Amino acid sequence: MTRLRVIHRDQPYSDRSPRGPSVSENSDKENNTVDDRNTIFLSALAGAVAGGCVGYLFLTEDGRRLREDLLPKLEDLMTEIDKARTVVKGATKAVADVRQFGR
Repeated sequence: MTRLRVIHRDQPYSDRSPRGPSVSENSDKENNTVDDRNTIFLSALAGAVAGGCVGYLFLTEDGRRLREDLLPKLEDLMTEIDKARTVVKGATKAVADVRQFGR
């Protein structure tokens, strides 16, 4: 015996198939929910880790010493990054000049 399925106007068009929504549509909805939960969990975990690190660095004596040790190294790193940025800008300008000359 064939079952009839009533389709309402308010029902989404993708669900109007006589057999109901396709399997891939259902699995996509379920996967999105799982992905959203994973994203929320990982974001909360990352926030907790970052908060713990900041708390350690600013609320403990060991953290203060670590910050004092890291500060010169971070300044050196920033200097190297600025040098690399300058080199990239120069190389970009050189490539643009070569392209301009070639036309």
